Amino acid sequence: MLVKKEPKMRAPMERLLEINLDPATRALYDAREKERRDSRARERLAMQKGKAESMAQVTQRMKAMGFSDEQIQLVVISNQ
Repeated sequence: MLVKKEPKMRAPMERLLEINLDPATRALYDAREKERRDSRARERLAMQKGKAESMAQVTQRMKAMGFSDEQIQLVVISNQ
């Protein structure tokens, strides 16, 4: 009930519940949490890789269109 009234209490309450779990349940909880963190890290890495590949293509196209290195650098910097 406290969590419904105070959303900020959700994380501390979840941590408290985690501490009180039996060893087998805690192992499952820890495994789920690790997978959740790993999944987020994979997503961030994929986004970074996609952005880098996209900027490389933009750079190549701009060079082919005759843009100067300075102009290309401005585009790259503004998209970081």
